[in-house]
Amino acid sequence: MVFELLDGSTGYVLLEKGLPEDDLFRQIWSARALVEKKYHSLVKQTHESYLKLGAKYITTNSYATQPTWYEATFGTEEGRRVMAAAMDEESSAEVLELVGSIGPLGLMCAHAKLSAQLAVESRHEFASGGGGGGGGAEGNKDNNNESDRNNHSNNNHNHSNNNHNNNNHNDENSICILGSLPPLVESHRPDLFWDALEAKGEAFFLDNYKDLAKALLEGGADCLVLETMNCWEEAELALRAIRELMAELAGTRSQQKQDVIVSLEGSLRGKDLKPQPHLAPAWVRKVLEFDLGPTARLRGVGFNCAPPEDILESLEHLSTEGVLAELETRDILVMVYANLHERDIYDEGFEMPSVQSPQRPEARKVTRRGDLIETAALATADEQTTIPCAGYVKFGRKITRDFGVKILGGCCGCGPQGIAAIAQHV
Repeated sequence: MVFELLDGSTGYVLLEKGLPEDDLFRQIWSARALVEKKYHSLVKQTHESYLKLGAKYITTNSYATQPTWYEATFGTEEGRRVMAAAMDEESSAEVLELVGSIGPLGLMCAHAKLSAQLAVESRHEFASGGGGGGGGAEGNKDNNNESDRNNHSNNNHNHSNNNHNNNNHNDENSICILGSLPPLVESHRPDLFWDALEAKGEAFFLDNYKDLAKALLEGGADCLVLETMNCWEEAELALRAIRELMAELAGTRSQQKQDVIVSLEGSLRGKDLKPQPHLAPAWVRKVLEFDLGPTARLRGVGFNCAPPEDILESLEHLSTEGVLAELETRDILVMVYANLHERDIYDEGFEMPSVQSPQRPEARKVTRRGDLIETAALATADEQTTIPCAGYVKFGRKITRDFGVKILGGCCGCGPQGIAAIAQHV
């Protein structure tokens, strides 16, 4: 099938590689690996695990660098107690000193930039044959990031006419680093987005998205990806922030337009948390109609972190209403990376007593769906083959064949094994 390989889950792979699942992890999720230098190598190892499988798109570990969690963790006495209990005295003192200097949101941006730097290092080390498990991005590596990003921007979307294969060409220019911009309150909670918008106003979203996007670009991200957007209105605020940022940066960068991908939460939930995939055509049309300005361009539209069946229904509505055909005509890629977990926790919504008090579910208690990850027989061109993650592979085959999905990977619950199955069997 014709598609490009995206990476998979980050947080769960980090846990498998040794990141502690402590109270600090439950507060800031995968950003736990950014707080202490000794875990930076785990981030690089995670990127490398996907690069070895042939991934052409790797995503920065910045999904958890967002203001709600950082304010609660680093801006409150209770949050700082959690941090101090999880870290050694020297590391804790170092972080507290930094927070005292630049504040919780400054730390958030520093970590977002670091996440991009670690991805850049991983790509370079992989392409050089050195592996991605070395030390972290401790110093300022900005000198080469701008020229590197321009090279990748020119090259990283030229693969769509080639069938995916797992030959692992170590060409640095063929690997695109996606700078992740997450929901700023909580994933799968459009109700909390609307609460925060009413309480804090548009400036909260515009300012934080602008700062995060700038940090990711300074760190070396090639393309900005809005991930798991709860609704069109949330995505619009992020796009407005990017447009403002690019206008401010005009004249300081190359003439190459900044690539942007908008990935909606694939169930398109309403305030009642019920899926509404029938809204996919209207929301995607709004994305297409948005004017990013003269220095940025929409390179893709995606659906992520939702059950495959919900994403499939969204794609069916896009196809029926002619939106997929319009995307193809405009050379805008379709990207999909579904959630492989049991859907109950998302249908019910993460427990959050208030916007200021995020409570993450215990990662190891969130179970993956047997119908998606079990090993089973699937037909190939010539024979029946027993493969892992057969249910997800079957889904991948359908959406690349029937709906022209050009970038395929995995979200929560889809680690290297799932990405390997996609690479080998879709």
